[in-house]
Amino acid sequence: MRLLKNLLLCTVFCLFSAVFAENLLSDPSFESATGKKPGKSFRVDILKEWPGLLNSGSKRGRISLSAEAYSGKQAVRITTIGKSGFNSLSNRKLISVSEGEVVTASVMFKGKGTGYIRIYFRK
Repeated sequence: MRLLKNLLLCTVFCLFSAVFAENLLSDPSFESATGKKPGKSFRVDILKEWPGLLNSGSKRGRISLSAEAYSGKQAVRITTIGKSGFNSLSNRKLISVSEGEVVTASVMFKGKGTGYIRIYFRK
């Protein structure tokens, strides 16, 4: 029996600067669809600003668009097939942050499973 589990439904991803109180990410409500359909590759490029990776392979997960949105017209559905799998979505935009500046990150999740926000710092 194949177990299909919706890991999470990401609808809005926000990265706010306390100084400017504006969303710093490009396309935070996932509106910039490329028109490409997910294939057998581990790369999923269905959004212009949000490249997706099926880190556990295309047999263990899916990334697709959904009309069930928190805001805007669509959301991203990340699905794990089987008991475990790891899939990821990242934003292409690099954000400059000054020393001492406060930046807040948030995301809306719906469904079962575990989801988290990972932030990388580069010099």
